[in-house]
Amino acid sequence: MRDDIHKRVPRPFRVQQWVRLSVNDADREAGRSFNGLEAAAGDACRREFGKNFVQNFLEALNRGDQLFAPLSDVASPRDLSGRGSPAESETITEAKRLIAMGVSRQSVGVQAIETTMRNRVAADIRVTAATLPARDPKTPVVLDNMRADAQRLDYRALAERVCNGQVHETRRSNTQSFDVDVDLRGSGGRR
Repeated sequence: MRDDIHKRVPRPFRVQQWVRLSVNDADREAGRSFNGLEAAAGDACRREFGKNFVQNFLEALNRGDQLFAPLSDVASPRDLSGRGSPAESETITEAKRLIAMGVSRQSVGVQAIETTMRNRVAADIRVTAATLPARDPKTPVVLDNMRADAQRLDYRALAERVCNGQVHETRRSNTQSFDVDVDLRGSGGRR
């Protein structure tokens, strides 16, 4: 199988990295492909779920004034200050389905996001399967590995991190702060 096959997968960069790690024998054997999946899932949450959407979504679920249908007036993610992404739309639909099934409101938000992310990873695997060469003996190995990674991923913990706002926290790099009073020429005080 070609080393650059991951570039043909029409998915975001992090998903392509996960595919690359799954295709590479050394990375797959060392378990780095699972780390790639975790990075891809976290990246998908950051891109697909807006911080305002998550806050408004959880507030709408916990509102006490709408006893039987807390999301009945929500037709689009934009109604909850969302970005309008497919994941937000799917989360609203899944939440309405869970409410209709009688699931408690406290767990609907986490379960809806969990199901959405599970479906997203399954879609990534399906797209990858369509891209990989059908007659290559390595293709089933790669797909089995990706499915095993998907089963190992803790979707509940990921959904809880989204609901707690931890996914949208930015990490500060170890770069030094910029000081305008420092000599930018790097002359060390010589003139």
